[in-house]
Amino acid sequence: MAGSGRSGTTWLGLVLAAPRGSALLYEPFHSWYAQFPPDLTPQISDASDRYYFRTDAEIPSWKRYIEHILGGSGFTRRTLFAGRQAHDRPHALWRALTGKRLVVKEIRSNLMLGWLARTFDLRIVLLVRHPCATVASQASRQWGTKRNVVELLLQQPELVQDHLQDLEQLTPAVLDTPVKRLAARWALENRIALATAARDDRVLPVAYENLVMCPRSELERIFTFLGWELSTPDWRRVLSSSPAK
Repeated sequence: MAGSGRSGTTWLGLVLAAPRGSALLYEPFHSWYAQFPPDLTPQISDASDRYYFRTDAEIPSWKRYIEHILGGSGFTRRTLFAGRQAHDRPHALWRALTGKRLVVKEIRSNLMLGWLARTFDLRIVLLVRHPCATVASQASRQWGTKRNVVELLLQQPELVQDHLQDLEQLTPAVLDTPVKRLAARWALENRIALATAARDDRVLPVAYENLVMCPRSELERIFTFLGWELSTPDWRRVLSSSPAK
């Protein structure tokens, strides 16, 4: 599943991994969490990195890395336990060892959803939260204060050519505060992800606010999209992880 950071992706990832036989892999594109192969190009070097891939791109090193992840070999201590309470970690480890389904939660994938869906025939849940709440949460954690989070985006020629031709005013001089840069990144990554969802039915947009207000109906829609049939005990596990209790 995909979504901007601080948009509820950890919560939804835990909910989707609640049914028996499911394991959650937490952010395998995070530079502090994952163990990247040395030939990965482009190489993620910072937690704020976001890379754009065209839908039909041929990127052998990344394809091998994603195959490694989807094969269940992407677990490290952090990708396994991040976002979990200490008492839940033995359960998470057991799920990783025995699970038949893998839920991958990744906030750095919005710009490559089309490539991921096409290359691996994945079903992707895209969580979208209101930008004010999302950016406020990011800013409260001082995201974007040590690094210009838009600079790397503007340095990717294919991204600029495909999606930013109508945004000539989007320059570093205009984006002169961390909050402005975070807001611009939110707009770019969600604009591209939602455009992908509009043309590829393997990507399902879900509004965070709808999920909070109508959890049962939204979760039923998500699990139907994923093709998962849940037993009554599984629904109890799912709903105990959501606001509807």
